Amino acid sequence: MNTSLYTSLVSMGALQQKLDIISKNVANVNTTGYKRREASFEDLLTTTINQQNEFQLNGRLTPPGLNRGHGIRVDEIQMMDEQGQFSRTDNTYDLAIEGNGFFEIEVAEDPVANGQGATIARAGYTRDGSFQLTRSAENPNFNFLVTSQGRYVRDVNNQRIQLPYNAQNVKVDESGFISAQLPNGAILDKFTRVKIVRVLKPKMLEHVGDNLFVLPRNTAVNDPQFVRSLQMNRSTDEPVLVRQGHLETSNVNLSNEMTELINTQRSFQLLSRSLTMSDNMMGLVNSLRQ
Repeated sequence: MNTSLYTSLVSMGALQQKLDIISKNVANVNTTGYKRREASFEDLLTTTINQQNEFQLNGRLTPPGLNRGHGIRVDEIQMMDEQGQFSRTDNTYDLAIEGNGFFEIEVAEDPVANGQGATIARAGYTRDGSFQLTRSAENPNFNFLVTSQGRYVRDVNNQRIQLPYNAQNVKVDESGFISAQLPNGAILDKFTRVKIVRVLKPKMLEHVGDNLFVLPRNTAVNDPQFVRSLQMNRSTDEPVLVRQGHLETSNVNLSNEMTELINTQRSFQLLSRSLTMSDNMMGLVNSLRQ
């Protein structure tokens, strides 16, 4: 009786975590570049109850032992990296990544050690390419390319991307090169390039809010075994391209999430009934009088 009580309680806790994950997916169905999460479970300790010797007879169909579980727990919460659909915006600074890659963002409010006794801005990674321009405080002749939260977008040299304040006809090609034209007719051809990286161990990414991810603090800066800068082109085995004037929508399928939500709620309800029955049986035993 106590076993059924504890098993139900532990399993309900794991299912509650899954319900929270599904709720987060549903809430972000319209979030640009959002990747849905999925929980996987594992069994807790399993014991075998052996039958008495007089029941272990030849010809019996029942097994000699009974496996008894002790519930489940969440083993892992994975980020599913399926490509979302592209939404056309025709906004000059809206960028989408086609393929397996992330924009690298400067997370200045959370610096990390550079291994040489100093600190530098931490690198963040996102698929949300809804960028905009902000005027440089140090040099008003330039604008910085930033995220919707105001964080700086990095180029392939790990520097903040700058554009002349009067740049016109800004173009970003599929390899991430930025070109522009000045009012006097001068052409700035491929004067900077958006940095696109591939995270080789995506399970290590930590979500810090605003659709932004970082690697653990003990990870060396630009360690090639965790992050690799990409040279975008069509000739690679796994091409990664930049689409200007587009945004990647969430890869959450609302109908699938609602189906999973209903199934999880039913499992939770079944366990809650088991918990109630165990509690009632314990109350019945405690109420017995000699």
